[in-house]
Amino acid sequence: MHGSIVVSMLIKISHKLKRAYEYSLLKKILIKIIEAFKYLGKGSFFLKVFVGDNNVFEESLFYKIYCKVLDFVYEMVEKFRIIVNKGKKGSVIDEMVSKLFKDKKEARNTFYLFFLFFGLTILTLNLFKGEILARNIIISFFIIIVSLAGIFMKNNYKEVFAGSLLFNFVKNIFLIDEGR
Repeated sequence: MHGSIVVSMLIKISHKLKRAYEYSLLKKILIKIIEAFKYLGKGSFFLKVFVGDNNVFEESLFYKIYCKVLDFVYEMVEKFRIIVNKGKKGSVIDEMVSKLFKDKKEARNTFYLFFLFFGLTILTLNLFKGEILARNIIISFFIIIVSLAGIFMKNNYKEVFAGSLLFNFVKNIFLIDEGR
């Protein structure tokens, strides 16, 4: 991972920023502010309640009741989840969703069909409004074209990406530089 040019540059920038902060005026000011708060908090009952070794808050009746209520809510949610999981078996919605997303191919086709109808809906609504040259129409045409290309491409998308100059350029940015 450190062989990547982009990652190497980011690591160098991080080290330089860390070194610059180490001797900066900002760090000295923040240290003084923290020391001032620590000095003001010495002997504070409030801080002892929430930060001390024998945490009074965790031993209080309110905290114990709070924990019991949260445990009860969690148990109720778990029981409700079990009931819903038993009830959803054989339901129409469960069967439809499981068919739409049963494998990668079906999930991809569902995705493309959704965006095709989404783009068509945007296009239709803007045409009824009378907005013929609106930015939304251009975006909806783009969504429709991408969806139709995805639907007609079927499983050939891997070959299309392999031949794409833009995809290869982005992929090569993050490849590990073996030649060092």
